Amino acid sequence: MKINLPDSIEQLRESKWLSITLQTSILGLNFLLISQKIINSYILISVCIVFSLFLLQSVHHRFIYFNPVNQHIQVRTPHFDTFLLYLFTFLAGGFLFLGISSYYDIEPLSYYDEYLQDYILWIFGVLSIILPLFFYFYGRSLITRLITKKIKSKKLTYQTVCNDCGKEGAIYEHIVLDWNDLRVRKTCQNCNEGKTKEYTTNARIG
Repeated sequence: MKINLPDSIEQLRESKWLSITLQTSILGLNFLLISQKIINSYILISVCIVFSLFLLQSVHHRFIYFNPVNQHIQVRTPHFDTFLLYLFTFLAGGFLFLGISSYYDIEPLSYYDEYLQDYILWIFGVLSIILPLFFYFYGRSLITRLITKKIKSKKLTYQTVCNDCGKEGAIYEHIVLDWNDLRVRKTCQNCNEGKTKEYTTNARIG
């Protein structure tokens, strides 16, 4: 069954463009600095963090959204993956700022720049290889379980046109029972003798 919420409902929206725009801007500024021969540990770490975010987003779509929403029941679903997106975006921007500041030979920054040079490959390995692989093999199911637990048994009820008879006044109810089980119950006084009809869907919850 295709699920479309009516326009009459003031729906919660999730936008992926803000995070993608921020990441692309930070990465572009980093490469601009590198092209101008301005390279230091902070800039390289900033690139590693953004690259890690892109890899995480390819593993699970939730790493794209600053404001994740379950569209089927209109419930906000932020969790630790949302926190990681905020944290990594902030750190990528912060290290970019430190990289620009380090260009002006600020002594503490120059000291830590030399110190971090020994750990760049380790940082790259953890952020761009180990972390994405962890989420690929274990994190996706973990996120799905946590989100399902958060919204299980939550409902969305609304009134709209009946899918079967096309008349106004049908009452629909969406209920989350499991990660791949969204039940849709419809009650229409104009068809099916006014009895409630239940549909089983395999809509993705996580």
